[in-house]
Amino acid sequence: MNHEIATGLVFLGYMVGVFGLAILSNRLLQSKSFLAEYFLGSRGLGVWALAFTFAATSASGGSFTGYPSLVYTYGWVVALWIASYMIVPPVTMGLLGKRLNQVARRAGAITIPDVIRERFASPGLGLLASGVIVFFTLTNLIAQFKAGGIILNVLLEGTPGYRDSIVPWVEGTGMLSPLLAISGTDTGYVIGLLLFSFTVVVYTAYGGFRAVVWTDVMQGIVMGVGVLLLIPFTMAAVGGLGTATREIAERPPRLVVGLAARDNAIEYRGLTPADVMVEHRLAPAEGPEIDAPAVDVAEDDQGRVRVSVTLPRGRGDEPGATARQVVEAVGASPEASRWVVAEVPILESYPGLAGAGTAPLTEDPNHLRPGSDLVFGPGLKQRGRGAGDPFHPIGMAISFFFMWAISGAGQPGTMVRLMAFKDSKTLRYALFTVTIYFGCIYLPIIFLFTAAQQVIHPAELTAGSDQIMPQLASRVAPWWLAGILIAAPFAAVMSTVDSFLLLISSAVVRDIVQRSINPDLSEKSVKVISYTTTAVSGVLVTLMALNPPRFLQDFIVMTGAGFAATFLAPIALGIYWKRMTRLGAWLAMLGGFLATVVLFAPVMLGRPLAAIGVSWRTEEINLFGLHPLLWGLVASFGLGILGSLVGPRPPEALIRRYFSRPERAGLDDAMPSGR
Repeated sequence: MNHEIATGLVFLGYMVGVFGLAILSNRLLQSKSFLAEYFLGSRGLGVWALAFTFAATSASGGSFTGYPSLVYTYGWVVALWIASYMIVPPVTMGLLGKRLNQVARRAGAITIPDVIRERFASPGLGLLASGVIVFFTLTNLIAQFKAGGIILNVLLEGTPGYRDSIVPWVEGTGMLSPLLAISGTDTGYVIGLLLFSFTVVVYTAYGGFRAVVWTDVMQGIVMGVGVLLLIPFTMAAVGGLGTATREIAERPPRLVVGLAARDNAIEYRGLTPADVMVEHRLAPAEGPEIDAPAVDVAEDDQGRVRVSVTLPRGRGDEPGATARQVVEAVGASPEASRWVVAEVPILESYPGLAGAGTAPLTEDPNHLRPGSDLVFGPGLKQRGRGAGDPFHPIGMAISFFFMWAISGAGQPGTMVRLMAFKDSKTLRYALFTVTIYFGCIYLPIIFLFTAAQQVIHPAELTAGSDQIMPQLASRVAPWWLAGILIAAPFAAVMSTVDSFLLLISSAVVRDIVQRSINPDLSEKSVKVISYTTTAVSGVLVTLMALNPPRFLQDFIVMTGAGFAATFLAPIALGIYWKRMTRLGAWLAMLGGFLATVVLFAPVMLGRPLAAIGVSWRTEEINLFGLHPLLWGLVASFGLGILGSLVGPRPPEALIRRYFSRPERAGLDDAMPSGR
């Protein structure tokens, strides 16, 4: 069977399973209370459901697109970047799980804004919480939708007739012209994005929370199996992890051709411990004729190296011919090969000496990086000729270790799962299960995508390194596994997107419309508003994802930090500290939110400002070398504690309701089997 067709059939089978679970969930939904079932699954999650829905929601599109992209780009140092995320389950479940479940049951809460509203007896706080959830969730979904569009595009690229027939037909009709004008990307990505949006919005709106949980279980299995099965095929392709690491460490930067034609010369720039430039020219017309390229290597007193290639005249007519001659000449020179590995990725014709313009392959200096930096170095954020800023120095590694564990506990999407399990025994077993599961997916990804540098040249990733996961799966796996392996990152994206769409829907329907505008809404009206909110959110995010961020992980880290800085302090202090007051909660939420947004403003505004000609940084502001999350948490906890101490004590009725011991047989006891 054709490899591409087989891959598509396996993937299609996976999608049929997803929609089948949504249909079953919808049937169950008809027989229960709509709000409690649609948004919380009637608080009936067991061990496997809780473990996999927690894992699948946490293992977002960033885990299978953005995270592999960073590993592939920066190498082994990303292991320090992700290390803390592997202990998020015990930190989050252990810190908040049992107590949050108890408080939510006593409050009759269905959503996190519900918990905040009831614990502090403040409708205004509930509205603020809902607004923050909608803001950060929409921002995160831009990155997730981009990941879904990339994965579907990679899958469709292998479908016979897609690139040659379907894409040209779509372009010829002009039906996507307005979207392409916004996007600035290719037609394939836009088609993939639209298909992904339609799929995830329909099945989320139709099935509700229980469908999301059931598909999370299925998707969690797909993700885990996909990563583990990818290991032997990738290691076989590179000759083992040790061999791949050694060869990468010894590799000079690769010479990728075609920067620009100007003045009868094309420059090639590489990055090594010493500054290197490769250039070539035709032999001067007034000089003697030469039959073969001549290579000269010179190093100045500052350690800068210039590799000069002189070509015979009359050899640059065929597109790409000059590039190949330069590559061959550099490769044949032992002295030049000390500084660069010369190769031409055969993806398209490159400009010859008389050509004009810039080859898109080399606009990104990521293509030119020394292998030693991938193995031993902290990475470089700003690459080019000369040194750049380190991607992950030791101070940032320490910050991230605290950031992941702490920020993971402050995510509303995982908090709401902790409100849905049935007893404390379920929580304990699920905590153990999901911790093992995280270790089985995040650690292998480091091995896989560091080694992937030996399988796929960066220049082949024409849509960016975020597509490395599906590309590697398509390259090394046999036909009977490729569909599953491509489904793994797609499952990760869907499992996060469906949860976030429900988070937005619950915030709008439950916390804004029903609790603040019209408490007497009929169940039919609640259903209509819920479905409409999910659909409108999907459309808005699709439009924003047409021109997506370069690195998915930039937006994912930003929203994770924003959620944690806004919600962790009021929730943790509110459920454990009797003295936590309404004023303290207001200050904690506003302080954490504003501190994070200000420090992450360049991430959100840098690209839009650049589009109108305003030059501004595009990376977060790390005051004194510390991540914005830490400053957000300091502001949130500091202001929350200060506001509670200087203000009046909370009403005794609230303290009795949430801090008195429940009767052993009372309905209030969230953990009857775990006492």
